[in-house]
Amino acid sequence: MKIYYDGLNIEKYSKNPIVSGFTTNCSFFSQHHIRNYREFYEKNKEFIGDKPISFQTWENDENGINQIDDIHSIHESIFVKIPIIDSNNKLNSDLIKYALSRNIPINITAIYTIEQLCIVYDLIQNKTTNIIISVFGGPISDTGVDPSPIVIYSKELFKNMANVEILWAGCRELYTITRAELLGCDIITIPGDIIDKMNLKDYDLSLLSLERVNKFRNDAINGDISIL
Repeated sequence: MKIYYDGLNIEKYSKNPIVSGFTTNCSFFSQHHIRNYREFYEKNKEFIGDKPISFQTWENDENGINQIDDIHSIHESIFVKIPIIDSNNKLNSDLIKYALSRNIPINITAIYTIEQLCIVYDLIQNKTTNIIISVFGGPISDTGVDPSPIVIYSKELFKNMANVEILWAGCRELYTITRAELLGCDIITIPGDIIDKMNLKDYDLSLLSLERVNKFRNDAINGDISIL
């Protein structure tokens, strides 16, 4: 399973050997000092190299199609990230069909349901364009629903499409990585704070317990905590 860094600190995480690609979204850019895709790409292209990266559309209908063209004009290898529905809860079928008709790599994002997966299947049949399907496993889990059946269904549905990769979006903890891998995901997107914890993977739990107890004690002493 491939690990993609999810965020905008491309320079830092491009140096991590486990990172083989990058994803971004509108929410990240809304809080970044660079809010122009082309400017951001130009500044980071030496760190991106030949690794895949996704930039997202947010407009509807014709404006969305224009955004696909604009993103593709930055670099032909960029995956154009297209939400499965638009802000009016209308299927983004026209945008997806448009990108595929021009052989533009796409990342179909914000997939939450089996019904949406079936719609995607109908849209991309007999296409050879590189396609990422982003199942929002983390946000689905946040609702108390197990996303496993949706991920398993996606793997079965697209198993004969060599150009399609299933991505687990929304990594909440290190165990999510294990979970996504066991379910057969091709890619998982991981934010920087979780990547920074990768040194804890398979860490000795007894030692971790001791370290935690010592942290409690040191914090009590250094914080001048008293009981009476």
